[in-house]
Amino acid sequence: MTQTQDTIAMVNGEMVPASEASVSIFDRGFRWGDAVYDVERTYHGEIFRVRRHMERLYRSLKYTRIDSGLTMDEMEADVLKVLEANRHLLGPNEDFSITQVVTRGVLWPPEKVGKPNVAIYCDFIDFTEFASSYITGAKVVMSSTRRNPSQSLSPNAKISNKMNHMVAEAEVKGVDPEAYPLMLDLDGNVAEGISNNFLFVQDGRIKVPNRRNVLHGVTMNSLLELAEGIGIPIDEGDFTPFAVYQADEAFMTGTSIVVLPVASLNASPIGEEVPGPLTRHLLQAWADLTGVDPVEQALSHLPADQRRGLEESKK
Repeated sequence: MTQTQDTIAMVNGEMVPASEASVSIFDRGFRWGDAVYDVERTYHGEIFRVRRHMERLYRSLKYTRIDSGLTMDEMEADVLKVLEANRHLLGPNEDFSITQVVTRGVLWPPEKVGKPNVAIYCDFIDFTEFASSYITGAKVVMSSTRRNPSQSLSPNAKISNKMNHMVAEAEVKGVDPEAYPLMLDLDGNVAEGISNNFLFVQDGRIKVPNRRNVLHGVTMNSLLELAEGIGIPIDEGDFTPFAVYQADEAFMTGTSIVVLPVASLNASPIGEEVPGPLTRHLLQAWADLTGVDPVEQALSHLPADQRRGLEESKK
């Protein structure tokens, strides 16, 4: 498997084997999560909408008042350099996620205080983690841990401190190891997952949780643009779990999972079929946009007998 090969990372402008990349134990990002990050993915080895990700990264930097020491163009150029250094490792039907992390820097020694640490690295997308959910639908469970309120920390910034999400994940995985967490806001409205946006469908209309309370996912926003282009109406607002229980379909969006059908919320089935017709329509639109069928790509990484069993179970 090519995933066993060491990728090349960039740390503060220097290319190094990812297994040897490091930052100081005095780094503020390591100590306190005082950092921001962003993640893109490739399709056929090319980064999808890299500029939109760079723009979101720099909005996060501006919000947190962290100076990366690089212009947006320079950061983007470095991201592309890291991709080029690793592209030859990609095997058939494989793609990368590419991450940038920018910390505020170190606490000590004094001569380095105030200098940011910037790391850029690649991971192979592990399609086996979610491939089966394209057929069976994902199980979603609400956590009692609420999403950080916008009055405390803007969810629109991609902050490295994810403890809020990690506690929610631990809580849900304790109930069902296969479930995906869904977080609510302080008023009990649907917010988002720990690494994805959550949307649902009612009467042919896509329902989007209020974006003041969630991260503006590049995949989600790109998908909504596609939906508008093919005439699917969209409603954004405050929706309680009650509304999701009445939904015809639901799905999650994210950089790696793209559009992942949801089968149930808190063990209550959603809709009459998974994936639902609108979800299938969106998956096809995404395949047309990127030139990659996300379902076929993910399923191709499963053992043949497992894939066959999944597909036969839907007949």
